[in-house]
Amino acid sequence: MARDFTLSACLGVTGTDDVSIQNDGRKWTVKVSNVKQYEEWTEDAAEAQAAEAQRLSGGGTYKLAAGKNVLRFLPPKVGMKSPFVTVTQHYLEAGQKKVSFVCPRMAKRQCPACEHADKLSNSGLGQDFEVAKQFNSKLRFFGAVVDRANEELGPQVFPFGKQIHDQLNAIRRDATIGGNFTHPDDGFDIVITRVGTGMQTEYTVAAARNQSPLHQDPAVAGDWLERSPNLARYALVPNPEQLKRTLGAVPEFGAMARQLEATAARAPRNAGDDAVAGAGAKEWTGDD
Repeated sequence: MARDFTLSACLGVTGTDDVSIQNDGRKWTVKVSNVKQYEEWTEDAAEAQAAEAQRLSGGGTYKLAAGKNVLRFLPPKVGMKSPFVTVTQHYLEAGQKKVSFVCPRMAKRQCPACEHADKLSNSGLGQDFEVAKQFNSKLRFFGAVVDRANEELGPQVFPFGKQIHDQLNAIRRDATIGGNFTHPDDGFDIVITRVGTGMQTEYTVAAARNQSPLHQDPAVAGDWLERSPNLARYALVPNPEQLKRTLGAVPEFGAMARQLEATAARAPRNAGDDAVAGAGAKEWTGDD
């Protein structure tokens, strides 16, 4: 059998390798550099990685589009009585952006924003009463949903207000018009229609006509339940140190934020700072 005794064969190089031979006057040096010392990062690979990261981390935050939105609400996690987390939240102007935080009064703590709103409301001046509305907290709810138009995103966090919550709770509490729409097997989708913009926005919430499983594939349904967002973190009240940093960006509270520094050092951690909602699902009765 013929054998290959060429230089390339002896060195074990291929046609994709660069071979250089040098002589410094005393000895010959053969250098082989492999051209392919890396793999190409393709667009397909980047898209696949992004899809996998999104699948593992959840689909982010869901925002209602104008018109009809078909959503499936996920059931409460084990240990929760409701599929929703309820908070009172402040939204304040901070230069070119807005900052938000859960009202400290939910944890029976001092809230500079509420105190400022109270002071303005009690001044007796009509203009102060209107300004006070900017500093009042607002009722906010958080739920976990799957957008039927984009199921590949998986579970997403859906923040919404009282107008939507009241209609959702009415559907849950009246079996003649709905019932437990969050049940993974016997529940049903919810249709939310958004009309208008700004303060004139109206929301109509209705039950889908037929019952349906969370997903036809039990494996996908189980994956969604496992990856349902931890809503408990949206109810965490900021401690004084966190509140000081947040209010420091709001002009009206620059001095007040510095006053919180003294109490920040001795403030206890939130009982829910390390809260992690349990896995699985729980029956929702609607008595939240």
